[in-house]
Amino acid sequence: MRLRKPISRLSMRIVLSVFLLFVVALALTIGYTTSQTRAHAASSTSNNQAANQASSTPDASTDSLQAASSLPAGCTNDGKVDYPGAIDCVITPPTTYDCNNDQSPGNCNYTSSDRPTSCSVWVAPNQPLAVTKPCKLNQIVIHDTEGSLASTLSAFMCLGANPNNSSCQQVSAHYVIDLDGKVYQVVRDQDISYHDGNFWSNMHSIGIEHVGYDATGYQWYNSAQYLSSARLVAYLLKKYHLPLDRSHILAHSTVAASTLSTSPNHVDPGPYWLWDYYFHLISQQGAPLNSVALPHTITLHPRNNQALHGPKGPYGQVGTSADYNFFKLYTGPSTASGLIPAQDTSDPTDVSYNVEPGISYHYVNKVQDPAGTGDTMYQIWYGEEDQVHNDTPSYLAAAKLVWLAVPPGDGVDGTQRPEPDIFHTASLVKMKGENIQIYSRPTTDSRYVIGGSTDGATFFSGYTLIEDDTSSNLWYEINYNHRQAWVPASEVVGA
Repeated sequence: MRLRKPISRLSMRIVLSVFLLFVVALALTIGYTTSQTRAHAASSTSNNQAANQASSTPDASTDSLQAASSLPAGCTNDGKVDYPGAIDCVITPPTTYDCNNDQSPGNCNYTSSDRPTSCSVWVAPNQPLAVTKPCKLNQIVIHDTEGSLASTLSAFMCLGANPNNSSCQQVSAHYVIDLDGKVYQVVRDQDISYHDGNFWSNMHSIGIEHVGYDATGYQWYNSAQYLSSARLVAYLLKKYHLPLDRSHILAHSTVAASTLSTSPNHVDPGPYWLWDYYFHLISQQGAPLNSVALPHTITLHPRNNQALHGPKGPYGQVGTSADYNFFKLYTGPSTASGLIPAQDTSDPTDVSYNVEPGISYHYVNKVQDPAGTGDTMYQIWYGEEDQVHNDTPSYLAAAKLVWLAVPPGDGVDGTQRPEPDIFHTASLVKMKGENIQIYSRPTTDSRYVIGGSTDGATFFSGYTLIEDDTSSNLWYEINYNHRQAWVPASEVVGA
């Protein structure tokens, strides 16, 4: 569940507390770029608090693993939705909690727009809205709720909120998928929901929540939920002409927070979401897989992530704890060399020292692990958070050469499978010059600098785009570390 504020007029709140089997902590930040924190293992609370939250995540059981048995409050099955078959939970009346409404300062939950034609954003009282044309949808972001369907919808729909005060929780997503696969729409596709801690991404994405918990996702994410989500995503890919790849279908864990002050962003859906299994289901719905295998790239496709192997529950098969799929990074060409700096290596959902499946990285060298694990060690460029434990901690990252350990059969080497790229958008980009700045969003503004790079560092780029409200400012999307980042074309040359 997510807290979101797109405009500086909104103030910080923490709005949800302990429920019967879960803890949902929602926090809001200030600023046009927005950010969010919730009861995740990598929230903006201290790392110790985050670890405690992760360890207290409830396990699924026959009693707790239950979908809604009736229509939730405020929802109707009236067919007035963007996705056929979804339950209508769209926030009503539509203007009451619209952040573009001057009558709801500090008490709103989404921004009305006309995507992909345009985005309109509140700037100041009695001032014209800032309009971006076009406002293309580039991404779909996958989340989990860290709570029940009822609590999630209550927050997203502002149920019980008073329109005359600041009781709306500034948190929303376009869709929520319950454990049984039922789809609930809360925000219209054309409008901006507040779901991923990066307002540019919110402007250009659709957010999909899945009822469950990231730290024990293998007990929650099930075959009914995966299939329903795959059908929805395939529908959206066709509707908005997007490719089926990890540059366009992101996890919340791969979206960077807008600024260093609002870092780190969330880590959902976590290390038990089976990306290969999920993408296979999406492709079965008629969305062709955009398989890219550029030379000297490594992409993780874990063998045990190709299907669900856990027991059958009330909504189909679930996973197992063996599905864990965050792959660790080391300082040297051996698993005995030690891990790179991390926020909290005791937290299994920490994303600061690892990578997840389906995301490609350029490698410089590869060797067999001399420690005898059988792993292949790939030397890759990675935005390392090497200042996180300084006396004055910072989440500012620096591009460094680190070593990724890949077990036998769990990775695809770009030299081994030169398949065509269906959408022809991927490339390798090499940094040119020193002190190159890396951004959280493709916007020329130092507020969004989240890291740096050096001459010669090379990254996989899934696509390029022109900066909003400019005619020619070209940016490259790159796989900078565990998260997506952006670099201006003026700083790179083709690799």
